[in-house]
Amino acid sequence: MMEKTLQELYSIRELARRKDENERIISQLRRQLQNKQSLKEMKDENQKTKLGKSGYIIVFVVLYILSTGILNKIFTIIMLMADSGFSFADAFKASEDININPIIGMALAIPVAPIITVIVRAVIKKIDKRKNRENSIENQNNRKINEQIMQNNASADIRNSGIMEQIAVCEQRQEQLVQEMKNTVSWYPEIYFTVSAVDYIIRQLETGKADSVNQAIVHYEASL
Repeated sequence: MMEKTLQELYSIRELARRKDENERIISQLRRQLQNKQSLKEMKDENQKTKLGKSGYIIVFVVLYILSTGILNKIFTIIMLMADSGFSFADAFKASEDININPIIGMALAIPVAPIITVIVRAVIKKIDKRKNRENSIENQNNRKINEQIMQNNASADIRNSGIMEQIAVCEQRQEQLVQEMKNTVSWYPEIYFTVSAVDYIIRQLETGKADSVNQAIVHYEASL
């Protein structure tokens, strides 16, 4: 009886070796699968900073207020230097407490603020053009890179398709081996269809450390 059991286990061990080898091949094939690369992001080449009418009105108001204060300060310093003979430093210090005629500063700011607003708008447009030019150059480079990536991805798809076919064949073979092991020894638990498990159980029986397969399995579980 024991001899028959061992012979059946020898058959199972040979099938388990083929099964383990097949699993190794599947793992090796899966490692050969190539990951597809992501395309480079294309940037907007028509970027335009939009402040709108309300935005430029706010800019104008802020510039007008600032221009009024600055121009009034300058006018006050000039008047103090002209009328009182102050040096620039004395006139600048005295202007902190004196506003000779703030209306003049407000009047002078009327043409100055719009001019600065136009300059601000021109600067914004120039910045946008430069940014768009940089984006255009970057996009040209990205297009070349993306073309290469798409070619690489197409090659990877072809290669991966062939590998997946091989994996499918191996997986089918794996199912056949498992079924063959079940048909060879119907009483043997499927979870122990590995070379290491079968080898351990065979050694237990051959050396007399176990009197039955069930006892050998108990020893195997205890050794894990």
